Amino acid sequence: MPETQSLHRSQLQKIDKVNSAECSACAEDEETMDHYLCECRVFSRLRRDIFHGSQCSNLKKLGSCGVTEIRCFITATQLVEKA
Repeated sequence: MPETQSLHRSQLQKIDKVNSAECSACAEDEETMDHYLCECRVFSRLRRDIFHGSQCSNLKKLGSCGVTEIRCFITATQLVEKA
């Protein structure tokens, strides 16, 4: 898997791989891990379904969720493309 494939847009912009750090899903905010995993409105329903309604308003709270759920969320959103 290419090294840049697992980076979010905020990181990619810093290394000049993309022109904008704007969220590729909602285009409303900077795409950081916190935004992607906990805040992006595009994924709110998916987040609620996968994390069974638990509030994950920040990465610290998300840390209490299981790895399986987090992996499922990332796979379902297709942020990380399959190699």
